[in-house]
Amino acid sequence: ADGEHRVIYFDRNELDPTADAGARTMFDVLDFLRAREVSVRTVNFSGWSKSQSGLKVASLVGSVVAFMRHIRNMRRSLQQCDFILVMSPGNYFILLLLLLFVGKSPAFWFYGGDVYHERFKTGLKGSSGLIYMRYFLNYILYFGYESLLWPTADACLSPNVHEANLIRRSNPNSFVLPIRIFTDFELRSDKSLEASSTSDIINYIFIGGAGHAPNIAALRYAVTTILPGIKKRSNRQFKLHIVGSGWNDSEFSSWIKFSPDCVIHGRVTDIELSQIYSKCLFSLAPIQDGAGVKGKVIEAMHRGVVVLTTPIGAQGIPPGILPRFSVDDELYCYIEKIMADSGFRRETIEKYQTFLTEYYSPSVYEDLFYMLLLKRF
Repeated sequence: ADGEHRVIYFDRNELDPTADAGARTMFDVLDFLRAREVSVRTVNFSGWSKSQSGLKVASLVGSVVAFMRHIRNMRRSLQQCDFILVMSPGNYFILLLLLLFVGKSPAFWFYGGDVYHERFKTGLKGSSGLIYMRYFLNYILYFGYESLLWPTADACLSPNVHEANLIRRSNPNSFVLPIRIFTDFELRSDKSLEASSTSDIINYIFIGGAGHAPNIAALRYAVTTILPGIKKRSNRQFKLHIVGSGWNDSEFSSWIKFSPDCVIHGRVTDIELSQIYSKCLFSLAPIQDGAGVKGKVIEAMHRGVVVLTTPIGAQGIPPGILPRFSVDDELYCYIEKIMADSGFRRETIEKYQTFLTEYYSPSVYEDLFYMLLLKRF
């Protein structure tokens, strides 16, 4: 690729790579394209309000004029690029509205992150009453919504083969896109793994902020169900390190703050996160809701800690690489085997690295975007 290719990333707000796996993916993709001298710009739909924040608009008419001017400028910018990369159904719908009645539009690359109707479908399990009805209505709404949006994209980028196959029913041009890009695949040393498993305190880590409902459900299950089960079956001390913002809120106090087995770190720097990971043997990701490969799961595998997750948390990863547990007794037996068998620990981490190297290395991005940049659909 070269600078002749012009790509715009379109979003309603500023891209925050710490928000979720989808946002991190887009951040990695944009950096990857820039490093290959592709011209990359970001266009924000909400930019008009920020640009006007220092002005005192005297009337509603003035606000409308400023907004329409911003819309016109956005349309002009979007028409002048070759490709538009957009994430989430909401952003894509606004993009389509912006480019109505445009004679010739750029090629659209749509990345959904998750298939939203699949997310609500998984939420139906174990719910009842009004919650079940809410999930069901959202499932029906998004099933129709996404099925209409996908065919309008020149390429749909999916986080795993399962979701790509769902999208291909409506749009055959669906590609599997890694949710992360890793450039270093150094195995965690045997000495580090041994130290983590023989330490006086066995350390677990949970990654995720309190602003995301599936994170709340997962952490509550970890603290109120899994940790008491571990304590009952083992005489070893342990700590769960909780990384992510919002957990100091009073609404979580009854099950986090009063648990002596939890340490709340809040949002940390990359260096601090590496230090926490280095002493942990396990990552807890008992995800109860969602769809697609989970960024926190892939990240933990890359860091060389043993991931303990559910079928939903491991979605998109072969069972031979990452076991998944829906019965707690099976989970506890797996923990005991990991701690007791150094050969099994090493084999588990090596399987992670082999999988990540095949699906999350820069060469995968190279192949995908080479096709996308050279082929106008």
